[in-house]
Amino acid sequence: MRDIKITTALFVVWMFIAYPLSAQEFEVDTLVYNGSTDQHINLVVLGDGYTSAQMNSFIVNANSFKDYFFSRTPFSNYKNYFNVFIIKTPSVESGAKHPKTSSDCITANPLVPVVDPNNYYGSTFDAYGIHRLLVPMNTSVIATVLANNFPSYDQVIVLVNTPYSGGSGGEFATVSIDVSGNDAAVHEIGHSFAGLADEYWAGSQYAIEKPNMTQDNSSNTIKWKNWLTAGTGIGVYPFIGQSWYKPTEGTCEMQLLYSSFCSVCSEAIVEQIHQLVNPIERFSPLSSMNTITDSSCFSLKLMKPNPSTLNVEWSLNNSVVGTNVDSIFVNIESLIDGSNTISVKVIDTTSLSRSDSHLASHLYVTSWTISKNSTGFSNVSSKNNSINIRLYPNPSPDYLNVTLNAERQEYVSILIYSSQGILMKSIGNYSLSGDAKTITIDIREFAAGPYSVEFRTKSFVHVEEFVKL
Repeated sequence: MRDIKITTALFVVWMFIAYPLSAQEFEVDTLVYNGSTDQHINLVVLGDGYTSAQMNSFIVNANSFKDYFFSRTPFSNYKNYFNVFIIKTPSVESGAKHPKTSSDCITANPLVPVVDPNNYYGSTFDAYGIHRLLVPMNTSVIATVLANNFPSYDQVIVLVNTPYSGGSGGEFATVSIDVSGNDAAVHEIGHSFAGLADEYWAGSQYAIEKPNMTQDNSSNTIKWKNWLTAGTGIGVYPFIGQSWYKPTEGTCEMQLLYSSFCSVCSEAIVEQIHQLVNPIERFSPLSSMNTITDSSCFSLKLMKPNPSTLNVEWSLNNSVVGTNVDSIFVNIESLIDGSNTISVKVIDTTSLSRSDSHLASHLYVTSWTISKNSTGFSNVSSKNNSINIRLYPNPSPDYLNVTLNAERQEYVSILIYSSQGILMKSIGNYSLSGDAKTITIDIREFAAGPYSVEFRTKSFVHVEEFVKL
């Protein structure tokens, strides 16, 4: 279904009479709770065209959607990263509007009767002249309901109480509750959550560069070039008669319902999940000045994919002291006099992403600065950070761009080594905090071959590879 972005408030005067917008509160129920709403992705389910007497049906439909949604890859892999809530907004009358104003209404099977129910969000077929485009037109009401009842939402799905097929993407993904509604909801969330395009030709007005749609048909530079290998089913396929290209030919959920997401679309979803969630949910100890005379446990509570693909590496003063464990014990004898740094680096090594920058773009670090004195050691401070590192183009014949960003302040030095371990270049001590910083490195004088780039901070060391052409 087409991805519709509603940017203007569409409403009629009677709506303000039927549904006053001033801080109206509704009942919010929890379907899935994996943890703090500040740290998880909050999926909110709204219902339109359900009367007060039909709220139980709405709950049943919402649970059916939720169960199906988390059965689908890659959402099934990251179920632990999500919370799911419903907001009960009863309509005066049941169903979706159908004015029968679209020229393609006669092709609907079954035919949809002309109806104009007083539903809460104004969900209607025939939106923008397309029969099956089912859109909640009162988007200002949706925004107000969310602001008053669950402002920390990340993704919304509107279930419309009609047995006829329809839906839309855009800011608020929307589907009917027909027999294919749950799968259509997954498709529409592909639009809304990950910015995916339809992989059927929806019209030139929808042609735009997206993760799974491009005008670049070069296998060397196309955005999904890393998936152009045997066995992935990914290629460079033209939309028939168009100068736009897609990664599959009719085998992806974004083209054909009840299909799997192709590798390119799954990657886009995973990348968006990582943009929203730091898998380090909690860490211990927090900052404290308590003196410890023997040893102390440093630990994480991690949000783990299923199966877990997290790589965990613990370091003491930049020397590795533990891998793929949630905690370590540090003895006072292992510390040097004065300041010490204990850090843990977490990277999701999922095979669902082959993005050039995936491993470095989703680098999560927690560190503790402690000091050793004559009576023991004290935990001076702790910091939890999300750090983004991107190298491009890779491979490169002349210049290498490095983009760095950190959620909290971090000082990063960049060291480039040859495959023989010779230091080729050492670059600055860049201060990062909130804003991305891009450094362009001249590598024209480097010999062709592989190189490693070491990113070094007080709390961690991370290595990336690139190839000089």
